[in-house]
Amino acid sequence: MATVQPRAMAIRSRSDLAVERLKTSILSGELRPGQRLVPAVLGEAWGISQTPMREAFQRLAATGLIELVDQKGAHVTAISPEDCKDLFTLRASLEGDALRRSIATGPPGWQQRAQDAYTALAENLHEDMFSNAEKLDSFDQAHREFHLALISGARSHWLTHVIELLMDNSIRYRLGTLRYRGASDALLEEHKRMLDAALANDADLLVQLNDAHLAKTIELTQELATKSE
Repeated sequence: MATVQPRAMAIRSRSDLAVERLKTSILSGELRPGQRLVPAVLGEAWGISQTPMREAFQRLAATGLIELVDQKGAHVTAISPEDCKDLFTLRASLEGDALRRSIATGPPGWQQRAQDAYTALAENLHEDMFSNAEKLDSFDQAHREFHLALISGARSHWLTHVIELLMDNSIRYRLGTLRYRGASDALLEEHKRMLDAALANDADLLVQLNDAHLAKTIELTQELATKSE
């Protein structure tokens, strides 16, 4: 069995630290949309060498939070209301179809998965998560799992695959606007109403609630873009 060398482990741990610092700085607004990111400058400020900084750039570029400019740097991904609307409108359309399929033909167990996912979502909602990348990641994963659980009864591999792809590409808008919504009881209640509709097999209400949930990200992204002008 191959072993991980100590040096490789050290670089990985420094890379993890760089990812955490970058993500927290972006989501807190310390690093603004469109701002140039230079690994040497950030690395010196944070006490991290350029190799793990560049690896962190690559990892966050995959999430859409930053965009690579060239071999030497990157910039924080700019907010695009048009792109956000395109992504979330398409998500609403596809998820609406998947939600109706779940209600109509979902196999035994899919509603229990949704209940379990909601419990995990509630457990991972913390007021200080916007200043803690690890907690924010845990919440985002729980949030993602909740929405995937709601469509798990659709039993369509390709429909689920495309929705997951859209989720992955919308993370910068989802997390960027989440900070402005806050870790509130209202946010949790919003998801509880969706769960209740799923448990009641009320497809029309579930789709309506999901549409409204996704529309809030579009609205907030537009507000943030207007403020930054």
